[in-house]
Amino acid sequence: MHNNTGNARQNQYVFLFKKHLFVDNYMNMDDIVEKELLYHQVLHNLRSERYPITEMEAIMLTALQGQLELGDCSEILNDYRAVASHCLPPRFVPNIPHDAVAMHHQSLKGMLPAEAKKAFLNLIHSWPLHRATIFDVMQSFTSNWPRLLWLAIDQKGIHLLEHRSRNILCTHDYESIISFSPNLNSLMIFTGTEKKQSKVILSTSQAFHIATLIREYSAVSKAMK
Repeated sequence: MHNNTGNARQNQYVFLFKKHLFVDNYMNMDDIVEKELLYHQVLHNLRSERYPITEMEAIMLTALQGQLELGDCSEILNDYRAVASHCLPPRFVPNIPHDAVAMHHQSLKGMLPAEAKKAFLNLIHSWPLHRATIFDVMQSFTSNWPRLLWLAIDQKGIHLLEHRSRNILCTHDYESIISFSPNLNSLMIFTGTEKKQSKVILSTSQAFHIATLIREYSAVSKAMK
């Protein structure tokens, strides 16, 4: 007989429920279930570096997550790495400043879990592109921009940003997108007007996923007008 215990442990699968399109008219943040699902999607986006955070925001998010998971700050200094691993990218976790997190956690004394979760989400929502789906892409059509970029797609349009940054380099709303063409390793997007077009070529292995999002958001955008 073969012992498959080791293989079973290694081949663990995670089912992740994710909202596909974020459209204001079709969202109900008063719905407890929808809000809880979106909260866990936010956590996943944070851990997978699909949200740009500063060191101070990392401290604040860890403190809020600590209040939610642990309750009020104790007199004994907590090792916040376990809490941080639930809400921060892995590269942030080993260097999280425990004293700074504890100080902020202490200031949250008496805050209920629901209030901590609301404050956590409010901090996330302070970024205008917090509902966008983010992709890592490469560009070579201009030397004025970094080669590695973020492509953000939301209900308003597509946005190119510096990688892991809030610095938006350009935005195209859906009305200005004339056409787009995905293939296995790249995506070509034509924007502007029929008379004056500009072309964006992005290298990505997720071109078909991106094209589907653009197509579906475009359809929703047209339907709402």
